[in-house]
Amino acid sequence: MKKGQATLEALIAVILAIAAFAFIASLSYEKQSETADTEAFLAKKDLCLKVSNNINGIFTSGDGAVSKIKDTYYDVFFDGPGREIFVGDARCSIPVDKITNGINSTFTIPKGVMQVESSILHPQQIFLFQDHQRKHHNKCL
Repeated sequence: MKKGQATLEALIAVILAIAAFAFIASLSYEKQSETADTEAFLAKKDLCLKVSNNINGIFTSGDGAVSKIKDTYYDVFFDGPGREIFVGDARCSIPVDKITNGINSTFTIPKGVMQVESSILHPQQIFLFQDHQRKHHNKCL
């Protein structure tokens, strides 16, 4: 065996090892990315279900019931007439179509602390707003 041939074979072996490592690393990165996407979706779905359950609890508790949802890390879009909540690409249904932010029945509550309440003045209607909007909301009632 010639010295040049051995060097060439060693170089090819190193290149193949690097290619195999790069291939395995790309597969690992792809799986890691899929896992992160799944975790983000599940967090959105969890918030969606939490908001839906709070609305259901307030609706069944009757007039004057209040609930706060802390640390909503995503904006929440409400479609009252469609009886749906959207948190990013996660979707949930709600048991009531009379839902408002005091102005509209289709609206978005930004991430933060959300308050859900029913009103004595507006039976069977659920109000949702960001906690710092409470002063304005009281003027609307």
